[in-house]
Amino acid sequence: PCFMPGQNCINVYMNEVAKSRRYVWVMAYSFTLDDFTMELMAAIKRGVKVRLLSDRTNAATKAGRRNLDLLYDYAEIRIDCSVPIQHSKVTVFDNSTVITGSVNFSHQGFYKNSENMVIIRDTATAVAYSSFYDKRWNLASPYIQGLKPCIRSSKELHRILKNAYSKIHRLGNFRHARGDW
Repeated sequence: PCFMPGQNCINVYMNEVAKSRRYVWVMAYSFTLDDFTMELMAAIKRGVKVRLLSDRTNAATKAGRRNLDLLYDYAEIRIDCSVPIQHSKVTVFDNSTVITGSVNFSHQGFYKNSENMVIIRDTATAVAYSSFYDKRWNLASPYIQGLKPCIRSSKELHRILKNAYSKIHRLGNFRHARGDW
């Protein structure tokens, strides 16, 4: 186990990401720690498949969106809208190792709060967590850059698209009136 604050748990976690060869599946409530995003990018560059499953609250914050957007073109990202709060903090590595505990992927989580995490190196446990992850993943919605997460109805989607079209139309008329087109 690793306990925060005080122990260097972020390096313990990053070392597991660095050792991964096939995949890293992350499930987290908050995902705002830039160092973690960079470590996932390094794994992706090595050919590791990365999936990220987060809570709608994270996708609604500027810091959360920034990190999701950095990974957007390289990782599969979904937002779990099927429950009021996606509060699990789990990472499955190569179907052989699991890290879980209370810590969120944030500066507060790793450096300020009283948190814990444990590394479990057991295939049966990893398979069980992979099954849980797959269940949550299949209930989640794809993260789409620039679009509010967890749109609940076609009426809400229609309103959002109508507003976006209106903005584009106004911009087009503005540019046309200036002679840019």
